[in-house]
Parts: sequence; C-alpha cells; structure tokens
Amino acid sequence: MAFCSLCVRFFLATLVCSALSAKVKAALLDNKPSARSTALGSAYTALASGSEALYWNPAGLCPLNARELSLTMAQPYSALNIQSNQINAATGFKNTTALGIGFSQWRIGNLYREETIILGAGLTLKKLPLIKSSWKVSAGLNIKIFRRAYSPDSDALAAESDSNGKLPSDYPLAHNYVSNASFDLGARAACGPNILVGLMVQDILEPNVGFYQNEALRRGYRLGAAYQLHHWSIIEKINFNFDLSVRSNAKPQPYAGIEAWLPGQKIALRAGANNGEINSGFAAHKIFGRALLRIDYAYLNRLHQESTPWGAHRITLTIRFENQGQINERTK
Repeated sequence: MAFCSLCVRFFLATLVCSALSAKVKAALLDNKPSARSTALGSAYTALASGSEALYWNPAGLCPLNARELSLTMAQPYSALNIQSNQINAATGFKNTTALGIGFSQWRIGNLYREETIILGAGLTLKKLPLIKSSWKVSAGLNIKIFRRAYSPDSDALAAESDSNGKLPSDYPLAHNYVSNASFDLGARAACGPNILVGLMVQDILEPNVGFYQNEALRRGYRLGAAYQLHHWSIIEKINFNFDLSVRSNAKPQPYAGIEAWLPGQKIALRAGANNGEINSGFAAHKIFGRALLRIDYAYLNRLHQESTPWGAHRITLTIRFENQGQINERTK
C-alpha cells in the first residue's frame, strides 16, 4: 500500500509539472463544465440556458424569469486526487434581462489549481433589421477572470529536479500565481418553434496565463444549432444538437448530441460524441412547490489511448425558484 501511495503521489507531481508547461489548460479551456453539456458531447452552444449558459453562450441566459442555482461535481480520474467543481447562479427580470455569476475550479490536490470567475449578462433584442419579428433573439456578454496557482511540495520538486537534485533555472518557484481577464460575446436566435441557433466568441482578449512564459488562451469561435421535435413517437420532446468550434491556433472541431425527454418531461436520456469522446447521461427532475430540482448525470468515455481507461463522471444539481406566473402556466 505504501508503494502504491508513493507511485500515486509521484504521478500527481509529474502531472502538475506537465500542467505547468502545457499549452492547453485543463479548466481554463474546459468546454464541458456541466453534466448536461458533457452528456451531449459538448454540442451545447445553441441549447444552453439558465445558469449553465455562462460557460457556453451568455445569450442563453435570456429568457429567464426565475432564480437558478447549479452545482457541478466531477472527478476526472477516479483513482487520483484530481477534482473539477463549479457553482453558478442566475436571475432573470421579466424575460428581457438576466444576470449570472459562476465559479469553476480544476485542482490537483493542494499542489495546483486553475480557476475561472464569470460575470454574465443577457438581453432580449427586439425590432432588429433583417430579422423576422417572430424570431426571438438575445445577446450576451461575459467578463471572465482566470487564475492559476502552484504550491510545490517535496514530490513535485523531486520530479522536476535533475540527477544532481538541482532545479531548472526557469522553474517557477518565484512565479507560482498568475491571473488575467478577458470577455466573451454571444448571440442566440429561436427561429420558429423548432430551430435554435447560437454563436459565441470566447476569450476575445487572448489573455496570457503563463507562469514564466507567454501562454495565451487563444480566441475561440463556437457555432451551434439545435433542432427540436415535439411528441415524436413515444418521446415528448427530442433535441438534435450540432456544434462547430475553432480556436485561432487549432483545427475546427465538430460535436453532436441528442437529448430525449420521456412523457411528462421528468426524465431525459442523452448521448453525444466528438473526435475524442463518446458520452452518455440522463436527467431527472422533481417539483416541490415553487422550487424545481433537477439532477443531471454524465459519463465521459475518452477514445484516445493515452487517456485514462476509467472514464469520468459528472453530476450537476440545479434548483430553480419559479414565480407565481410560471407556476400558473405550468399547472394549466
């Protein structure tokens, strides 16, 4: 057991050192922070709504005429002390304006962590030129603060030292904390009762989050579409979702997902895929007076051989507090 514990600690230390030099940050570029978006294969730009829209498309905050709180917990590698957590809150005003705040963290024990703080706003747009009056169009803005912190222990120092026990001259002992900021812009349109289209531009300022060298978060573009069918066979509602994303230093990446709500819309089944994953999940919700409680679960199955064979699990708990008008509409 002691040997296994030592091996795990050494692996974690090596993983931290890899994270310090990696060009892609685990949390800062994570495009599947919630269980629902994970189960849909990250095809979520058009469908995202409520507090989860902060990470996908702030325009999806509208229309929200309620208060909502969501918490996501994940352990990407079940045998290691690596955690990914997120908490979000959003509130809407008369279906025309919504505000949200979110915090996400990806950490390796007490050695290393990446954090993102998001302040978002959504606004419903009316009487736009060249846009049909029947379309429901909204726009959104995110202000994001990124933080990375590193607290090396003896194992991390040993993993980075050479055969003589000396550290590299550029080792970031004096630069173990960095922060920066950027913003996102998003738009979404409901083109009739069945089609949703979303667009988001991420990390527009391309902030540098490197400890001791320039490691910019490249600007990203996401285009998504969702097609909804109601009362299809034994399914009450089904969503077909497609996304295409590209970072300024990478190739375009496609995503696809499907979500089926069973009769009564209390249980949903989901599946999704992209070039690195095949995912699945489900959701269930229950109404308690003015509060709607929903639990989302996702299993992430990585396809790359170098990834962990255990997969990953994500659970999101969402509570929405409705007003009397929404309750009356729901109980008709």
